[in-house]
Amino acid sequence: MRQNLWGAANFVAYNCRGGIIAAAFDSQHCELLWHWRSFLFAGNIPAQSKQSSSSSMISKHPALLLTRPIQAAQDFANRLNLGPEEDVTYSPLIEIEYLQYDVGFEAAIFSSRNGVLGAGTGAGRPAYCVGDITAEFARKAGFNVREVGETASVLVQKIVSNPPEMELIHLHGAFTQGDVASQLKTAGIRCVELVVYLQNALPLTQRAQFLLKGEKTVVAPLFSPRTAALFSEQIQNLNLPLARAHEIKVVALSQNVASRLPTPFRKNIVVPRLPTGDMMLQIVARFFND
Repeated sequence: MRQNLWGAANFVAYNCRGGIIAAAFDSQHCELLWHWRSFLFAGNIPAQSKQSSSSSMISKHPALLLTRPIQAAQDFANRLNLGPEEDVTYSPLIEIEYLQYDVGFEAAIFSSRNGVLGAGTGAGRPAYCVGDITAEFARKAGFNVREVGETASVLVQKIVSNPPEMELIHLHGAFTQGDVASQLKTAGIRCVELVVYLQNALPLTQRAQFLLKGEKTVVAPLFSPRTAALFSEQIQNLNLPLARAHEIKVVALSQNVASRLPTPFRKNIVVPRLPTGDMMLQIVARFFND
């Protein structure tokens, strides 16, 4: 039965014309949206796949394609706690390149783990973080985490409600979302920003292309507009038939991320109610728990 597969109001989904269908579904609508077959590969599985070649270990579930930077992708897969029979393919579309800088600061804002990793040692300085994982990285780096917000907007609200005396600096990548520094300056809080890493584009691996061109249903979580745009560009170059495009299930962190996908791939896009890693984890996990 599919009616218990998705928690009510935990996601929104898009139809094939790119419009939002609803925030929750009854069993009939949910069955209609998620009516798909799980195909299995015949023959050998390439070495990059986690899936075993033993017939007794072949999973009935979709394949999972992870396109985040490799460390973040591996961490996400580990948190899913999938069995050895599941087919997981890593194909990072972004490679992080950290930049050298010589700017002192009193307190930092981090909207990703990469900002923390590009900041150096915290030495007890205050930090304001988007997401629990970012906060965990900041603590390990020696920062004193003052506030954590589920999203950038929530964090901005917390800072505005209890503004610090010192100037803040938002350390982020060349591609960033939320205009955190601008929002804080508008609210009268001293804040500057600095790019501390680049997000260099990478091509889909041969294994990922083979997977996307195959017959097995693929689940592809996308966490940023930058990654979604790169995925969109490269997947269109594969010239997949429309029917195949409908077998690629995208889980997009936000509606902004979802909007970067071409129309044929919007039929089964799922967007969490809140743009958090935990919500993404919950939705992706449900593909593998039935």
